[in-house]
Amino acid sequence: MSQKKQYFVFMLDEQRYGIDLQAVERVIPAVELITLPEAPEMMSGLINLRGRMIPVVDIRKKFRLPPRDMGMEDRIVIFRTSTWITSIVVDKVEGVMEFVPRDLDDAAELFPEMGQFMEGVGKSEDDSVLIYDIDSLFSRQEIHKVSSQVENHSQP
Repeated sequence: MSQKKQYFVFMLDEQRYGIDLQAVERVIPAVELITLPEAPEMMSGLINLRGRMIPVVDIRKKFRLPPRDMGMEDRIVIFRTSTWITSIVVDKVEGVMEFVPRDLDDAAELFPEMGQFMEGVGKSEDDSVLIYDIDSLFSRQEIHKVSSQVENHSQP
C-alpha cells in the first residue's frame, strides 16, 4: 500500500499549487521587502527574519503568471530545499492536502514545458493541485545568482 504524502497547498490567481509539506519552514504575513538594485530578475527582494536574510523569489515569473503587487492579505512561505532556504509570495494559503503518489496524474503529459519541475497533478473534490518538486524548481544558476546577492547584502 502506498504511503500518503502531505503537501502544503497555496493559491496563485485562481490555481492551487502544492509543495512537499516537509520543505515548509514557516508562513508569515506579507511584509515590506528589502529591495536590491542589482538583484536577478527572479528575485523580488529580501526579508529579515530574526537577523537572517532570506531571499524572496518571484514565483509568478517562474510559473509565467501576470505580475501582481504584494497585498496585505498575501503570505510569504519560507521553505528549505536540499541546497538553500528561500521564500515566495502567495495569494492565499489553502492548507495541507494528502495524495497517494500513484493517484497523481503525470505532469509531463499535461504540462510539457513544466513537467520536469513537477511531481504530478492531484485532484481534489472541485479542483486540481499542481504539485511541484521544490528541489528541481530552481536551476543551480538561479540559486547561485540569488544566494550571492544574499551574501553580498548580509556582509557588513
